[in-house]
Amino acid sequence: MPLAGYPDYFQCVKSNFTVSDSELFISRQSTKSFTNGTRFFVLSGESFTPEAQNKLLKVLEEPLSGNHIFLFVPKAQALLPTILSRLIVVAGNRSIPPETKVFVEEFIRSSFTGRMVMVEKFLKENDNDESSKLRHRTKEVFSQIEKNFAESILDQTGIGVNTTTKFLSELITIEKYLDDPAPSVRLILEYVAFMCPPGF
Repeated sequence: MPLAGYPDYFQCVKSNFTVSDSELFISRQSTKSFTNGTRFFVLSGESFTPEAQNKLLKVLEEPLSGNHIFLFVPKAQALLPTILSRLIVVAGNRSIPPETKVFVEEFIRSSFTGRMVMVEKFLKENDNDESSKLRHRTKEVFSQIEKNFAESILDQTGIGVNTTTKFLSELITIEKYLDDPAPSVRLILEYVAFMCPPGF
C-alpha cells in the first residue's frame, strides 16, 4: 500500500508473502514515479513462498532506474540463493520471546518421548492460530535451537562438533519446508524432535 502523502512509497507486509503479493508489487513498480524521482518499495514477510521469490527474480536483477527495493525477513536463509545473490544482505538481531527460550531449553534437555509430548502441547496451544502464525512460532523455536547449538560448539571437540554441525545443517534445510504453501508443521516438528542430539 502507498504511504499517505508520499505516493512514491509502497509497502507490502504479510505473514506469508505469496505470488499474488509479488504480482501486485511488480505491477506497482512498473508504473511511473509521481515525482519523477526516487521510489521506495518495502516487501516484508515471515516467509516468502518459493513461487513468490521466483516471480521477483527479474525485477530484483534489473530494477527500474530510481527504484529502491527492500526485503525484510527473519533471517537470510528464508530466501532462495538466487534471490540472495541479487541482494545486499544486512543482518540484524531478532528478539526471541522469553517463553520460546524456556521451551527450547527444555526441548533440548528432554528425551525423544518428552519432546513428542512438548510438540503435541505446542500444536494444541496454537491450534486456533492461522497457519502463517503457527509457522512463525515454529520458526522462532528453530531459530533459538540453532542459536543454542551454535553457541555450544565453542565448548565441544571432535565427534561432538561433527554431530552438532550436521544437525544444524539439517535443521536449516528442514526449516525451509515451512515456506511451502501448505507445510505439515507437525511432521516437521516431530522430525526435529527425533534428530535433535541429546541435551547439553
